Amino acid sequence: SDVEKNINTPAIIELKMLEETKKQSHSDGLTGLFNRRYFDDVLQGEMNRVQRYEGCFSVFFIDLDNFKKLNDTYGHQAGDLTLKVVADILQTMKRTEDTACRYGGEELVLILPETEKMNALVIAERIRKKVEETGLEFEGKTFNVTLSGGIASYPADGKEVQELIHAADVALYQAKESGRNRIFIHDFEKRHYLRIDFAGEVQVKSVTQSSKSEEIDVP
Repeated sequence: SDVEKNINTPAIIELKMLEETKKQSHSDGLTGLFNRRYFDDVLQGEMNRVQRYEGCFSVFFIDLDNFKKLNDTYGHQAGDLTLKVVADILQTMKRTEDTACRYGGEELVLILPETEKMNALVIAERIRKKVEETGLEFEGKTFNVTLSGGIASYPADGKEVQELIHAADVALYQAKESGRNRIFIHDFEKRHYLRIDFAGEVQVKSVTQSSKSEEIDVP
């Protein structure tokens, strides 16, 4: 039929192959998430957009806790499986407009357009909880994984790409330092890193210049 002829024309086949190549060049082979290069593009695009229209957006940096130990204990294939499972959770739980990427190694990142910090935290916390509750199994061995996260938002924490990434990174580092399996948000004005415990109080962790820190309970 004419339809079949059309589908198999070289132009259509070439277009399909081009689309596939484009998709492959944008995605990470292991997890199926977008790759670092695509992340850089989307982040810069989002930055340009909000600067023009005075909008806001957030980034959520994720690092799997004790990943090296997991690899050493269960092997690299178990590590790969863990990354895939967490990536799938991220894909499932993110909103349509969010972009999920593999930043590198065991680091994943989510770009959340038009999202204030506290809203980003609610989404991030759901993801953290889901990962914590998910049982993993590899070659008869069962284990769990947790994640630490750092959130930064435009314009409060940075008006340039590098500044924003650094802010999210610092918040992530604070989350790791304070015991892992938690999410901190960057608060540039007060140099605070906040951890919201959804079951109870809000903890504000103050980071002073001497790098001493204290936790204050906020009712």
